Amino acid sequence: MRQVESAQLVWDVLAKSGPEGLSFQELEKKTYLTRNQILYAFRYIRDVFMDSYKQPVIYDHARNAYCLASEWCEAGDYIDFRVHGILSMVQHVEQVANASEKKWGDKNAITDVQRRVRHLREDLEALTVGNREHSVEIAAAAQSVPDAPPRLSAVPQTATGSS
Repeated sequence: MRQVESAQLVWDVLAKSGPEGLSFQELEKKTYLTRNQILYAFRYIRDVFMDSYKQPVIYDHARNAYCLASEWCEAGDYIDFRVHGILSMVQHVEQVANASEKKWGDKNAITDVQRRVRHLREDLEALTVGNREHSVEIAAAAQSVPDAPPRLSAVPQTATGSS
């Protein structure tokens, strides 16, 4: 099975599962794909389908489930979760840079790395706060619109043709 076919199969099963989504094991059972095929399909979903279908796929770590996000706050929570993980890695890199400066002194290369990593950490810290505030603003704005158009279905049409 080609990657695009596996991705479409996983996408269709997720679309039918509704907002609760499916665990990885449930995806294996419903698609009859192996673990590696599903992981390979998720690469294509991230690289192609989310953009072409204009629909984010998220992993809800609280429910241990993959799903198509139905609200911005779900996608925002997932973004925050991922940014916090990246932030943790950047903080570890910053600690290595700081320890390097203590061991080898104030060299231009070390100072440059420290400065860039510090800026990266600060940007990530600002991003996590921004997502939370932004999601609240969007949710409030969406509720205040009286005649909002109906939501589009989360079920995309099956892709045809080859890639």
